[in-house]
Amino acid sequence: MITLRDVLKNVEHRNVIGNIDIQVQGITSDSRKVRKNFIFAAVKGNRFNGYDFIQEALGRGANVIVSEDYMDLIDGCAWVEVDDARIALALFANSFYGNSSAKLNVIGITGTNGKTTVSHMIEAVAKKTGQITGLMGTIEYRFTDYFYRANMTTPEAPFIHYLLSKMVDESVDTVIMEVSSHALKQNRVEAVDFDIGVFTNLTSEHLDYHQSIQDYLDCKTKLFSQINRSKNKLAGAVINTDDPCGRYICDKIQKRTITYGIDYPADLTASDILIDLNGSTFTMNYNGKKTLFELKLIGRHNIYNALACIGAGIQMGFAVDDIRNALVNFNGVPGRLQKITTSQPYTVYVDYAHTEDALRQTLRTLRNVHKGKINVVFGCGGNRDALKRPVMGEVACKYADFSVLTSDNPRDEDPMRIIKDIEKGFWKNNYKVISDRREAINYGIVNCNPEDVLLIAGKGHEKYQIIGNCVFSFNDAQVAKSFLYENNYTAL
Repeated sequence: MITLRDVLKNVEHRNVIGNIDIQVQGITSDSRKVRKNFIFAAVKGNRFNGYDFIQEALGRGANVIVSEDYMDLIDGCAWVEVDDARIALALFANSFYGNSSAKLNVIGITGTNGKTTVSHMIEAVAKKTGQITGLMGTIEYRFTDYFYRANMTTPEAPFIHYLLSKMVDESVDTVIMEVSSHALKQNRVEAVDFDIGVFTNLTSEHLDYHQSIQDYLDCKTKLFSQINRSKNKLAGAVINTDDPCGRYICDKIQKRTITYGIDYPADLTASDILIDLNGSTFTMNYNGKKTLFELKLIGRHNIYNALACIGAGIQMGFAVDDIRNALVNFNGVPGRLQKITTSQPYTVYVDYAHTEDALRQTLRTLRNVHKGKINVVFGCGGNRDALKRPVMGEVACKYADFSVLTSDNPRDEDPMRIIKDIEKGFWKNNYKVISDRREAINYGIVNCNPEDVLLIAGKGHEKYQIIGNCVFSFNDAQVAKSFLYENNYTAL
């Protein structure tokens, strides 16, 4: 039995009123999830103030309220006053679930692009060395026989610590976690004891939320402030210093750091890079030793992803040969330059590229390895950073031969308004507008010639389309396959 007294031992608070020996059986900041004897943290969000939902939480059985603002004591209920309810939520969750992250090796990966691929690469390496792994990221949260479909890259603090506690129960050794800037800004991972932090890159994204690129960067930097606080003597960081933001972060780190890159001097570098349709090879240089690496993945961006993984593996104490042997068999991640393979005489890829930098990198990669024309179907999400829309249009206009502009989770916005924003970036008439994404993909497939490439960009692994307040089943890869089969191209 866990009591409020037990949980409070590791949580800073200003005041407590009520019986601290009452039993607590859970914690949440969502009043809809409250059950009997739950702790309810009244968090102030962007749209709602949790304080307004205290009565609902009490009605559902909460017996502890955590808030920044005073509340009148109710019989049988305790009140904990805190400076910051979000931080308190994370600390309470960590304490309630037994400080589980301290019992695990936890690797946090942050950056605009590459987090998912890097996390899956590290998972493959750790498994190759015989470790039991847990993964928390954009696509899914999984470990041993447990699987949860992700609805956000980094979940809220109570669910993070619940998952970590289950991983401890399942004898997991290493957890690889994608850490979003939203999670860092909202202190969701404040109480996670990270051992290694990885920074991939930073490009313009989420500025609708962060307001400035500096705020976005500062949020990413918070992960490494937590690494600095780690009591693990082997705690460290892996930083891409080809990115100036990586060099900025390096100046803030007090733990052992491995830098990586291709163009800028770093501890870990790649040279002699060769990329073709079958994959990529490069020579890894570290501590005066050269090692040839082979990947099934194509693209310069995947060389960076591999370097991040290698750096993390070295920080974890893995042998370079074990890292190499794991990566040579790594097949990639669903929705990341995923080739749709049927008997068609042209090539179709599905990719998650939804930022201008990711789209640029992907189109450049395809341009370098394919002979035919490069066509792209893409859009931009609604209720998100509108400033990137014309820039993505500019990238597509420059690097693709032809673009089909369409919808990508328009949410509450008019799809045509989003498309018009994208159109502002085009200075050539090398595009067509088809707002219905299914029709746009069909048009792209029907109008491909032999040796052409069709890139369906933006949604990648996602299995839904958000239109208004409705979520519809939709997966780019499945839609593409269905149209290819309709055109009598059979599976290989």
